[in-house]
Amino acid sequence: FGRGSKRQHGGARECAEEPNSLPPKRCPGSAWNPAPGAKRPAEGGAAPNHPSTIALFRAARKMSSQPGEATTFAELVVIHASDHGAATGSADARGWRPAMEDAVVVSRDAVPGAVTLAVFDGHGGVDVAKAGAAALGPKLKELSKSLPPSEYLASVFPLIDFAIKEKDGAKFEAMGSTAVCVVVTADEIACGWLGDSKALLGTAQSVEALSTDHKPTDAGEKARIAAADGHVLRGRVNGVLAVSRALGDYLYKQKAGAPPEGQLVSCAPDVTTRKRDPGGDDFLVLACDGLWEKMTIEQARALVRCAWQMGYKGPSDLAKRLVEYALMAGSTDNITCVVHVLDSKRLDLLSEADARAGCEAAEICYPACCCVRAVLPLRRRDVQQYDDGRMASLLDAVGLGRHAPAFAAQQVNGECFVEVVEREFVEDLDMPAGDAAFLALCNEWWERTAAWP
Repeated sequence: FGRGSKRQHGGARECAEEPNSLPPKRCPGSAWNPAPGAKRPAEGGAAPNHPSTIALFRAARKMSSQPGEATTFAELVVIHASDHGAATGSADARGWRPAMEDAVVVSRDAVPGAVTLAVFDGHGGVDVAKAGAAALGPKLKELSKSLPPSEYLASVFPLIDFAIKEKDGAKFEAMGSTAVCVVVTADEIACGWLGDSKALLGTAQSVEALSTDHKPTDAGEKARIAAADGHVLRGRVNGVLAVSRALGDYLYKQKAGAPPEGQLVSCAPDVTTRKRDPGGDDFLVLACDGLWEKMTIEQARALVRCAWQMGYKGPSDLAKRLVEYALMAGSTDNITCVVHVLDSKRLDLLSEADARAGCEAAEICYPACCCVRAVLPLRRRDVQQYDDGRMASLLDAVGLGRHAPAFAAQQVNGECFVEVVEREFVEDLDMPAGDAAFLALCNEWWERTAAWP
């Protein structure tokens, strides 16, 4: 049964670009010169001074070849989780990367009377992400004294980028960071972002993307890059960088006299704001693209609601369930996310039927999506030794124990199980498609990690 068959399941579907019904507010170019009394360089005159594509390739290769820690399977499955007060938690995994390059901000001091949440996703190293995270709170504290959320979020990232460049610009020519920041006030939720880190709002009825990815292939970004005398090749800025807006990356910001949006890579964020809805807003999720690589925003909402209904009510537990699933589903990047609960009382009203229906609608397996911790530490060679009893225990651990009789009837022990593909789970074991897809993901995880020390 299942021997020699060709694996067909390709893992969880890729995250699609999510529409954003909120019109973004573009950062004004005047934010580029934050120093009091500073004058913007005159427009025009100087010719663009962008480095060649070859120079960008060399710089990127140099940064990516920096030595990292040796990674073992035991390190691969380590997930760190932290609570930041009763309503906010974070979790992260270094995953397949040699080093962690993400940073998190959770602050109740940056903006008086508000909660500030942020995720920075570094590339080429962690230093720009760390510098951005360290500067965010102090900059917001100053800006929020005189500006509303939409304006201080529009200004804060250019301010941070300017400060980093003034201090360590040469060091960060080919190192950068995307960022997403959400400020929750008493009556408003404001989001500012650079790049492909994403924020969502889970409501009682649906999910809302608070941000949209800044990708070089986006029509608006592609036109902006062309206007900055650059081009998009293989979906990357000048064939090298996969995001079109970021902190750092100063090799891409050498057009003399141009505002942020006039550079190849812009530090000017987009900003969305919305009024809070006490009758519907349940929670926020902010995460780097390592999470969204293998999870849609609909799946993230469904998983958080499922986890809450199953008893994982600590915000760091919710964040950890998201990271676990993305890791097993095939994400190969650092994975970092923040969960902020807005209405725990309404979440307490979730029934099993509600959670199951949400998972089915999002094409994610209930309740197995929240039981990945039972799968991640296992090795393929160990599962191959499982007899019928241990297979039944594994199925129970992921909430799929109802399939144990069919496994026993078909004599599917561990050695056979690790060879089964999704189609065979459906056709030969009469499993629902969602359950079959989850078990296929398990097998793919064990296959990908089989050779790890």
